[in-house]
Amino acid sequence: MGPRARALALAIAAWTLAGARADADACAAARRTCERTVERAMGDDGALMRFVDDARTRARTATRGAAEAHALTLDAARERERSAEMFALGCCAMDGGCVEDVGTEAEKAAVRAVGADALFAAQAIEDAVKFPWAGTLGADARACARGRGCDAESAAAYEKSGNAGDELGKLRAGDAALRRYAAGLATRIGGEGAVEVCDASLGGDAGDAARARTLYKELLTSNAFDKVASERLREVTRLEELWIDPSKGGKPDMAYAMADALVKLTVRVSVALAVLAVSYVYRDSRWMGGLWRLVRTVLLFGIVIDTIARVRAFIKWLRWKPPVTNTRAARREEKRRERRKSGHHA
Repeated sequence: MGPRARALALAIAAWTLAGARADADACAAARRTCERTVERAMGDDGALMRFVDDARTRARTATRGAAEAHALTLDAARERERSAEMFALGCCAMDGGCVEDVGTEAEKAAVRAVGADALFAAQAIEDAVKFPWAGTLGADARACARGRGCDAESAAAYEKSGNAGDELGKLRAGDAALRRYAAGLATRIGGEGAVEVCDASLGGDAGDAARARTLYKELLTSNAFDKVASERLREVTRLEELWIDPSKGGKPDMAYAMADALVKLTVRVSVALAVLAVSYVYRDSRWMGGLWRLVRTVLLFGIVIDTIARVRAFIKWLRWKPPVTNTRAARREEKRRERRKSGHHA
């Protein structure tokens, strides 16, 4: 693997590690929203406090475990479409007092999982639209419990909060689209053993890149996320370059390549015509006559050299074969070459 390929592989690895950090950030963000928003609202609502206290009492005496008792209570609240009750008990179960009611780590993990599922379900209830943070809290809780994924439901929850004015939700929605777009690049560069955050079949969709870019651009005016959004926009561009880089197995965007070539050709022709025009106007002067002959000679040599270079590049392009990464097929091909070499020497 060459230096550039190694650098790209390290970039993909860094992206994977950033996903792990994002999971931890999602846990912290969900707990912060619960503490600063949900639990503070509960303190001003006696009915919600009684609902949570009653649920904790039933969970302490439940014969089949606190997690199942909380799940039953939350299912009943969901059937009644009481999103406030689900947010209150979900935050309690995710990392609040409900976790302290159980003893073993396994029971605590089960209660936290129930709380995370409840928060994600609560944001989908119709009356949750009055809480701009609902989608972000639910999707963050799900990411905290299950790890950062690429499911469309979480992305939709983030985007719903973003559309309601929650900037963190907008950033998370952009990150979800960017993760889907990057899927498959780690395997292409690092081989079959590379870690993929998302299913590789989801990667390379230009629509995801466009969606991520749109969301990040909307955050450039944010006081909190403008720098992050700017860096994410550069990341979108880098990933697009990887997808169209033929040396990494990508498919070049022919329309973009042709437009780029046309612009370069136009600039070169314009410069050449300008030089020729100036030289022609002053061709009768003694010093310009010599310059005119020099220009014609240089242009002639330039045309010949450029033509030769283009012919060589075209021949090289015809003979080019895409490199094979460290895959099972590549290893089989390497073994076949070694057998042919050993048979030839024998």
